[in-house]
Amino acid sequence: MGLFSDFIEGAINSAINFNDKDHLLKILCLVIYADSGNASAQDIQMATELYNTMFPNESMIAVQIQKKLKLAYQDICNSNKSPEEIIKDIETGRIDRNKLKIFFICACCTALVNMEVELNNKKLYMVYLIKVGFNLTDDEVNDAYLFAKNNFGLNNMMYQNIVTALEEAFEYFDNNDFDEED
Repeated sequence: MGLFSDFIEGAINSAINFNDKDHLLKILCLVIYADSGNASAQDIQMATELYNTMFPNESMIAVQIQKKLKLAYQDICNSNKSPEEIIKDIETGRIDRNKLKIFFICACCTALVNMEVELNNKKLYMVYLIKVGFNLTDDEVNDAYLFAKNNFGLNNMMYQNIVTALEEAFEYFDNNDFDEED
């Protein structure tokens, strides 16, 4: 329990700066726009909730988040960088591991926003790239899952379903190249 409480304390107490907001929006963009240039209302709502959870002193409404996501997406497109390069830029920047874990779990939640209807393989693959690009260890991934369970109101069944879906996807992508047909 000590490791987890250190994670939470470190994440909450570490200074939030503009780059953190920028990095979170880029991570959310990579997942939200993984399969098209459009974001669903559910995607925007999830992004808004995640942003406001991360930055409660500077909360925004969905319309503002949608505009910020569009700007971040345009910046990504204009940079001519691959998703892997963008992820690596964030990972190698001046950011602590706790924030990377939180950004990772935000990506997971965003990818699974329509889990009851259908899993989106392109979004799951983008989350996989984020996990690999951030060089997250199994312990760090488990910390991130526990953070979501304890802070995003997941009951045990939802938690188990999310972890199972993500771990199955990660195992698949560890052993197979991404295929649009999957």
